[in-house]
Amino acid sequence: MNKPKRHHFVPRAYLARFGRDDRVAVRWRDRHGIVVTKTQNVAVESGFYTTDEPDGSFSVALEYDLADIDGKANAAINAIVSNNILPELDSANRVTLAYYLAIQKLRTPESRAFTSFPHEVLKYAGDRSVTSALMAEYLEQVHLGFKPIPSEVAGALTFFEVHSDLLTPATRNEIVTIPFNSTQPVTELLLNMHWSLEIARKARLITSDTPMTIWHRPSRADRYRGTGIVDAEEVRFPLSPGHLLVLTPEPRPAVERVEPKRVRQCNLDQAAGCHRFIVGHPDRQRILAESPLALKRPAIRFNEAPGFIEVQKVRSPLWKAASCILGYSDLLGTPETLENDDRK
Repeated sequence: MNKPKRHHFVPRAYLARFGRDDRVAVRWRDRHGIVVTKTQNVAVESGFYTTDEPDGSFSVALEYDLADIDGKANAAINAIVSNNILPELDSANRVTLAYYLAIQKLRTPESRAFTSFPHEVLKYAGDRSVTSALMAEYLEQVHLGFKPIPSEVAGALTFFEVHSDLLTPATRNEIVTIPFNSTQPVTELLLNMHWSLEIARKARLITSDTPMTIWHRPSRADRYRGTGIVDAEEVRFPLSPGHLLVLTPEPRPAVERVEPKRVRQCNLDQAAGCHRFIVGHPDRQRILAESPLALKRPAIRFNEAPGFIEVQKVRSPLWKAASCILGYSDLLGTPETLENDDRK
């Protein structure tokens, strides 16, 4: 049997729901215009889930596993879209969807980019030492595209130093499989949230190469604290142009009709948080064209939280690094379970 070589990090069946006749419109951050193409050409990379076997051959077992998950989740989503109702609490379909959402969060190039920051800094440094000056240079020239403030440089350097003992060259298998290590805890977090289905009066929702949007109201704490699933006000996942799955910490109506204003805001958030591109219906390209897309994707951001003091040298650097991540939402949010003597 031929092994599949082109692996989709966003399933074709999911993408097709946002288009017509298996064709969708795609707009990229760094390209002009909008392209209409078949879903087989979207969100795909050659050998993306391929791993190496001990005998020197290669395996696509992970690709087959993901295809099985995608098939079950697609059936569950079809039932939601057809019946305008969510699967029952504790039902097999709800568990399947929670697992599917967790997998989708972890299976993309963006997820790999999150874990590769220290390696990319080392690659950029070459023979030079990773100092504060070099980190500032890397952030400005490569990572952010603008001059960072001193506390961001300090936070990034701390993050790098904390992970310095892990900077051995990663194997192909590690690169492919490490992002999936958090699948179970993320699934449990999603299952423990309140689920709501928003049905758009006008089916105009778009999606992207990172369909999950983790959202909360802007606050001053954003300068030093990231937002993850734990502290999100809403976790959104568009199921179709007319259906949006919304997970929240507080109860909401199980099904809610929403107006175009809500759809437009969700589309703006989807576009702002995409990795490289957004996806929509070929007949509604104007929605994609009007969604602002910066040239560079949202990046991992760093800062040192105000009031931080080093009390326990063994543990406090870990808190310092964890508290500095912002902008790009991490999976689990700020680690609020650390003891009070680690922070002020």
